[in-house]
Amino acid sequence: MDARKEKNDVVSSLAHLPNMICAFCHYAVAVHSLPKSCPKCGVSPFHQLNSIAQQRSFAHLLNPGRILGHYQIIRLVSKSSTALYQAKCQQSGIDVALKVLVFEPETTNQEQLGRFLREAAAIQNLSHPHLVPILEVGQDQNYYFFAMKWLDGLPFSKYIELNPANPNSLKLFLQILEAVEFVHQQGILHRDLKPGNIFVSEEGTHAYLIDFGLARISSKSSAFTTEGVSLGTPHFMSPEQAQGVMADVDQQSDIYSLGAILYQILTGVPPFLGDSPLEVFVKVLQEIPKTPRRRNSRIPVNLEKICLKAMSRQKSHRYRSVKEFRETLEHYLSQLKAPEYALRQTPISWSSLLIFTLFLIFFVLLLLWENPLSIF
Repeated sequence: MDARKEKNDVVSSLAHLPNMICAFCHYAVAVHSLPKSCPKCGVSPFHQLNSIAQQRSFAHLLNPGRILGHYQIIRLVSKSSTALYQAKCQQSGIDVALKVLVFEPETTNQEQLGRFLREAAAIQNLSHPHLVPILEVGQDQNYYFFAMKWLDGLPFSKYIELNPANPNSLKLFLQILEAVEFVHQQGILHRDLKPGNIFVSEEGTHAYLIDFGLARISSKSSAFTTEGVSLGTPHFMSPEQAQGVMADVDQQSDIYSLGAILYQILTGVPPFLGDSPLEVFVKVLQEIPKTPRRRNSRIPVNLEKICLKAMSRQKSHRYRSVKEFRETLEHYLSQLKAPEYALRQTPISWSSLLIFTLFLIFFVLLLLWENPLSIF
């Protein structure tokens, strides 16, 4: 089918729909124009635009200055099934990240509320240098919220994009391995590990694991896990998660996702690419990703092996624990002559090349000395 005709057919099929509302700035966008992004704020496309049929949820977005509990809203940071705000605590005067869910029986199901409360429960009592602490969990009428320490910085996905092949990314990744190792020791599975759920400090020195919305705490959260439903983000989801067999999802599933994050650090892209989440989902189920060195031949062989072991399709072939994964990567980094060689093959030095050349000349001369006619 001609591409222009196909686009016209899509436009025609959408013409009866109402406008779209940008989840970030609330600007009304004509859906039939197929905008690449919000014309007002530049937010990326339809997966972050929501139809007017969902305006009930947007009607509950909190405007700057609104008071929720004892927090004053400063600005909306992001909006999905929950809203994330920057807010100021009226008691202490400090800025916090306020994650908010509006519960309405007509539009919010018990699973959403359970997931929200489970996230709060998963991290409320955890203390680790690379987890963002929860300061308070509260409720104000039908608004459920929890307040976290406010961080200035950017998502790890953006950091990798802005700093390709930067050895510092491996140092930050090690911090996340430490955090996940700690979380596993507390009996918690994250189940949605990805660069977008890692936050890097403004200085680029600290990484924090965030968003425990899909976490499973021992067996207590089984009531919120439906067999046959795939949880996670397709690009970083383990094959067993994609199959939707929740009984098979365990610490090795998180290890696979960590391997997929390492894959993106090495190559700049996720293990599987596709034009839609569904296409990626099918690839996770059916295909083996290109090896990192096929995407970039300068990636060290040993580092590729570490990555691929974590991403083995068979769980028994992966690292037995995040600790083993972390220690293997730490050992690799400790063997390097210089940090800049962490993400690329160590080049042959001129001195090494000279020694090899001299040895070759010596060998030829020795051969000629013993048998002058041997080379003819």
